[in-house]
Amino acid sequence: MAKNVEIQMEGLKKRLTKMRKNISNPSPMMQKSSLLMYKDVQDHFVKEKNPDGGSWKKSERAKKQGGYTLRDHNFLFRSLQASNTKDEAKVTAGNAKVNYAGYHQYGKGDMKRKFMWISKGIRENITKLLGRFFIGNML
Repeated sequence: MAKNVEIQMEGLKKRLTKMRKNISNPSPMMQKSSLLMYKDVQDHFVKEKNPDGGSWKKSERAKKQGGYTLRDHNFLFRSLQASNTKDEAKVTAGNAKVNYAGYHQYGKGDMKRKFMWISKGIRENITKLLGRFFIGNML
């Protein structure tokens, strides 16, 4: 009489349990993503760079006194914050004392200097990070 044959892949149950736990908690990956975005936005300040690759229009103060546009006292630059939740990665700018971040980002008079954007290279890095995260948790 034939007997049933059974085989189990070694560690499969343990791997599936780990995968479920890791996928249900993508917080570390979101934290890495928010830090990448934060550093990218900081870089836009340092290079005074628009999303189209051009430079920001110099402020009158920077024209007269030298220095950098949007970095006279660095209030706006220092207001940048990276944060994340389990499902979200973001960078914010402005606060109660720095209430002009939107003027520069979206424009008010000649103040438009877009600084809150993510470069193509960083978007690609985050996409790869997401891919490795999900694929790594499926193997």
